[in-house]
Amino acid sequence: VTEIVDEIIKYIGALNATFRALSTPITLDTFKYRNEKILFMSYGIAAHHQFIVTQDAITRKDHLYCVGRNDHNQLGDYSKRDRNQWSENKFFQNNSVELAQIHCARDFTLFLSESGKIYESGVRAISIRPIHIGSKIIDICCGYEHALAIHEYGWVMSWGDNLYGQL
Repeated sequence: VTEIVDEIIKYIGALNATFRALSTPITLDTFKYRNEKILFMSYGIAAHHQFIVTQDAITRKDHLYCVGRNDHNQLGDYSKRDRNQWSENKFFQNNSVELAQIHCARDFTLFLSESGKIYESGVRAISIRPIHIGSKIIDICCGYEHALAIHEYGWVMSWGDNLYGQL
């Protein structure tokens, strides 16, 4: 029993150290000085990564910024390098996609466009990629390792880990 308790203490210590390393204080004034208005943010307790979508006050273009853990490409930038400072991801800007929502899970991120298309980054994607569902999605949500989407006709779709019956 003592060995198991020691292993649990080591594991919790490692998790806390990782969280502290990735929990750099963030001043939202950074975006104000760039004349950018924050449209929305996404982060999760299970996810050690975050996104902010801003809009440039002059050009009215949206910008996507990310920070945090990226070991499974959660930030969608090919590198799999963790970020402890905000960096811009230009995937959606380069592809003329306007975002409506972002949801962060542990090892992946879901993005919902204004037109109802879902994109993902993370474990199953080298960069950000579309998930082809064939119809309009109106809402998305992520849990620790699962996701839900609501179709425009009210159907609910779910995928991911179902270890505890969450799907």
